[in-house]
Amino acid sequence: MTPTPRFHFLTGKQHLTFEAENYCTGPIGSRQVQDFISDTLSSGPVEGTGQPVICGMIPFRPEQPAHLLACPAPQSEPLAELADDELPEESIALLEAEREDNLEQARHYRQAVASALDAISAGQVKKVVLARQARYRIPEGYRLGAPELVRSLHRKNPAADTFSFTLPDGQHWVGASPEVVADLQQGHFYTRPLAGSRGKEEVASLAQAQQLLLTSSKDLVEHAYVVSDIRAHLGAIPGLELAPERGPSVTETDSMYHLGTRIEATVPAGVKALDLALALHPTPAVGGSPTAKALELISQLEARDRGLYSGLVGWMDGSGRGRWNLVLRCGNLTDQELIVWAGAGIVAGSEPAAELAETEAKMQTLLAAAETALKPR
Repeated sequence: MTPTPRFHFLTGKQHLTFEAENYCTGPIGSRQVQDFISDTLSSGPVEGTGQPVICGMIPFRPEQPAHLLACPAPQSEPLAELADDELPEESIALLEAEREDNLEQARHYRQAVASALDAISAGQVKKVVLARQARYRIPEGYRLGAPELVRSLHRKNPAADTFSFTLPDGQHWVGASPEVVADLQQGHFYTRPLAGSRGKEEVASLAQAQQLLLTSSKDLVEHAYVVSDIRAHLGAIPGLELAPERGPSVTETDSMYHLGTRIEATVPAGVKALDLALALHPTPAVGGSPTAKALELISQLEARDRGLYSGLVGWMDGSGRGRWNLVLRCGNLTDQELIVWAGAGIVAGSEPAAELAETEAKMQTLLAAAETALKPR
């Protein structure tokens, strides 16, 4: 039996549940997908179901297939109720690493970072983001359900936008994204890119992270590439008015500290949340700078195609209002295994071992939540 595509999005104080009435897959720029979006959002509200929305996931490379749902207005429940639930006991079971494959992926990643540094030294790129995956088996006699994993992720990461998307083939993409690409509400837009990071295993406190990140030339340069690129793309949109530029601050997640900058704008009528997200995607936060050269290098150096990882996840209604995040701190869940993804930005001064350690720290967001959510069958 083919599973019904379903999308859960936990953001701010709401848990939004989107039930699909229709499903479409194809490159986001294709006529088929654009017609699907237009037809869905122009259909108008249906009595008892509210304003229709589209939601789903768009891959890192927009020419690859996106997965979008046409839905009635989402069901909403307060997140406070979820946060106040009693925390489950830690599972006595542990995910079982695919040790040989994971070690090979780690070796390849260090080599890829070294090659990227050579390209940076040669002047081919200023920054490139390299990603990798790690695979974990679900232990015999246990199950890891997407609903339980989402709840565990939200409890551990209440400030992130937690999501779960069920594909027709039974795969579940689950994650807790700390990074908003495009939030548009009544003409007010903001995005908050993150770049420049430290893992909590190497930094004792938020105060120490602020001291390190806000004085690190390497991290500030990496972050500046992203902010400059985003402001340039937004500034090219007719009628959009950018707010004055702000400096970066430090954002804390369950396992990381990041430099982040909030960028705001007033958006003219007719410009939609997804338009803005696609105008920015992929930003140097997940691709690099210059973008075209960085994407070429990613194709050459990464061991496996990213697919949906570091793409976009979110929703939009017929008025253009919506919210789209990067697909980060995430993984692909099946009945048998969890494939976890993470990446790190490589700039002059990066070190292969340190960048590998950063990806491992980022993976802990999903792995820690998964081991809490494991249940006996």
